[in-house]
Amino acid sequence: MPVIPFEVDSIGDFVPQSHSNTLATLEQNKLQKEPDQLTLEKPNPVWTVSELTRSVRLVLEGSFRSLVVEGELSNVHQAASGHWYFVIKDEHSQLRGILFKQAAMRLSFVPEEGMAVWARGSLQVYEQRGEYQINVTGLEPKGAGALQMAYEQLRKKLLAEGLFEANRKRKLPFLPKAIGVVTSPNGAVIQDMLKVLKRRFPGMRLILFPSIVQGPTASSSLVNGVEWLNAQADEIGLEVLIIGRGGGSLEDLWAFNDEKLARAVAKSKLPVISAVGHETDFTITDFVADVRAATPSVAMELAVPSKEDLVYTTRNLSERLHQQITHRLNQSKKDFFDKIQRLISPERALQSQRERIEDLLFRLEKWKNLSQKQLHENLTSLNKRLLNKNPKYEVLKSQNLLNEKDQRISRAISVFQNNKQQKLHKLISELDALSPLSVLHRGFSVTIDQQQKVIKSVQQVTKGQTLQLKLHDGKVLTKVEKILAETPFNESK
Repeated sequence: MPVIPFEVDSIGDFVPQSHSNTLATLEQNKLQKEPDQLTLEKPNPVWTVSELTRSVRLVLEGSFRSLVVEGELSNVHQAASGHWYFVIKDEHSQLRGILFKQAAMRLSFVPEEGMAVWARGSLQVYEQRGEYQINVTGLEPKGAGALQMAYEQLRKKLLAEGLFEANRKRKLPFLPKAIGVVTSPNGAVIQDMLKVLKRRFPGMRLILFPSIVQGPTASSSLVNGVEWLNAQADEIGLEVLIIGRGGGSLEDLWAFNDEKLARAVAKSKLPVISAVGHETDFTITDFVADVRAATPSVAMELAVPSKEDLVYTTRNLSERLHQQITHRLNQSKKDFFDKIQRLISPERALQSQRERIEDLLFRLEKWKNLSQKQLHENLTSLNKRLLNKNPKYEVLKSQNLLNEKDQRISRAISVFQNNKQQKLHKLISELDALSPLSVLHRGFSVTIDQQQKVIKSVQQVTKGQTLQLKLHDGKVLTKVEKILAETPFNESK
């Protein structure tokens, strides 16, 4: 649990015994000095800045030799010397801190801005400036453990560099000449892998590089194994590499989360299978390797095919190949005999050619004996055929056809126009018969009031009202003197 600083009531309560005499002497010297006129009754001890700062340093450094401070890192930066400088703060206060290079080398993660931490160390007073700070000897992230923090930082770093990209992963060889293994020579891992190898492909060569797989020197041992097997690959015929160990906690598997090992695996010219822990365990080596296996036994199954399966497949393919070859030979033999039977003997071939030559000679003689008259007749016939194909006659024929079609179109247009005009005159006559103006020509009139409304009934007019009578040739203004109502003809019936 972190030690929480608390208020100091008396300097003497926290002064170490080794410094008590020194402080007593300093206080006695202060009392013997002549004070200035700053007090009225009892003289107070007068301190120089150096003496006071030194006393404070003795108190703080003696009282807070080992403590743990909880807070958030701020202003984090690393100097060229390798020392780290930062500020540890909370919502009310802040404290400067320094992490020297030697202590920083022991950290498994990199301090970052805003990281919540527990800082273990001792208070240190810088007398020249009168400031105090904590000299940090150990730093641990608050919440997530230091190993988990280092794991995430390295994973993000290598991911950004592209070491986890799928396009840089290499395919495993189908049937390697030999397999290199980097793991512990003791324990069940190598025994399980040997059992799988013996079962799947007896006689396959396995080159083991005995390595430490747990502890502070494990990562360097694993790196040496990967590099050595790569260097000797051509000489001993290695074509694939397996690196792994059994399951365990994050601390047990930490060697496989080392950055140097990850880069050695990425740099390997041999395809690498990572087989670390169980299926649920994931390490940085798993992400960088070309193939990740759930367990070391699965890794060996991925590295070599089953010899029995290969023998079965080879035998099956051999039988199919033999069947195909036999079938092809039989077919070719049959085709050969068929062609032999169809082949004509040389004598028959020569006789056929002689007969053809004789026929051609006979036809040639026949054409030579044609009379001049026959040739003239043939020429005359050809001239007639040529005249019939003269373009001039073709153009004339097309021109006559075009004129005939033009006349037919003109006649059709004329007939169409006449029909439409007759229909138009008929519609005009019907429209005139229905027009109100034609009624006015027969002596009728239309009565309109001053609002230009047509008067249809005597009930719409009043005595003395001025009305307008519309005739076929003009208008007449009239005044109502008397209204005589009559029964409409339709109602009387």
